[in-house]
Amino acid sequence: MPILLIETFSRHVMMNRARLLPPGLGLLELLSSLDSAFRQVSELLRGLDIPNVHVKIDQDNAGSPEDKIRGKVENIVLNMLMTTNCAYYIVSSARKEVVSIKRLRQGDFILAFDPIDGLENGSYLLPMGSTFGIYRSNQEYENYKDLLFTCGEEALVVAGYIIYGSCTDLVITFSPEKRVYEFTFDAVLGEFILINDDFQIPLYGRVCCIDKANTNEWQYKSLGDFITNTNYYIKHLGSFVSNFHLVMRKGGVIIDPPTETFPNGQFQILTKLNPLAFVCKAAGGKSYGGDLITNLLDICAQNLDETAPCIMGSLHNVNFWDKQEKPIIPRKRRSIKLNEMRESRTMSNLYLSPKE
Repeated sequence: MPILLIETFSRHVMMNRARLLPPGLGLLELLSSLDSAFRQVSELLRGLDIPNVHVKIDQDNAGSPEDKIRGKVENIVLNMLMTTNCAYYIVSSARKEVVSIKRLRQGDFILAFDPIDGLENGSYLLPMGSTFGIYRSNQEYENYKDLLFTCGEEALVVAGYIIYGSCTDLVITFSPEKRVYEFTFDAVLGEFILINDDFQIPLYGRVCCIDKANTNEWQYKSLGDFITNTNYYIKHLGSFVSNFHLVMRKGGVIIDPPTETFPNGQFQILTKLNPLAFVCKAAGGKSYGGDLITNLLDICAQNLDETAPCIMGSLHNVNFWDKQEKPIIPRKRRSIKLNEMRESRTMSNLYLSPKE
């Protein structure tokens, strides 16, 4: 009987560190710390009676239940990194300032992460997520602004996200290899197990993740016509990371357009958009940000909490926004009279012509 070798995250990184990791002090220890931290977070969220957490925590007058859980998740990651002294700076989306402790500044890399995304989903047993990006630091600069605010593709060395749902999945990519790996958490072993060593986003898909509740505020009015005249399946799971993971699986696009309320988008560049765009590109996808024309990874954040509109997903879907490339867009079928059919040059016009 053949022996099945289980490839854990820690073993995979250790055995392939020469191929996966760029040179630098502390990166292996930083990844090991994140591995331990996210396993603890998974156990924490699984152990919480989330549908009833409002009843239990509201009895304590110490902030909202979401804030308390978010604080616990953030503390798990920070405490794990503090014990290993492997990060130069730590950036959390839940904090207005970087975590800068002298004894922490031992490594050559900076961690930026979003502790938990879509925490409200837990009350309805829907998936939640976390994002992280590891940036290369330049220790010649003492000011963290000079260290951090560089374009994502130039500075990012590792990026990924975690989905907490019926199972916990870790999706990660390493800059030297440009390949996406998927691990799932095995509660029995207490380890992340490799299940896909080449996670590719489909070239085209019919899923469109967008919040249509604020359609009247979209600054790009043609976006509404585009969605109306195409046969996309509109999905919105209440969590940006969950929406992104759905697009990675099924193919399609996830869009956060500029609106009157959020003209610069809703999601932070350093902790969320850059890491996800990095993963998307490594998986064969594409992303835009800012004016929905500029590559998202070419946008340099000027502040820790700077946000940007974005569209990312499958290559052919995102090419709709690229003026230099012809998109592949499925059109709704419509009934055509016999005389109109005779005037059509090809039968493809029956499928590609939009509904008047």
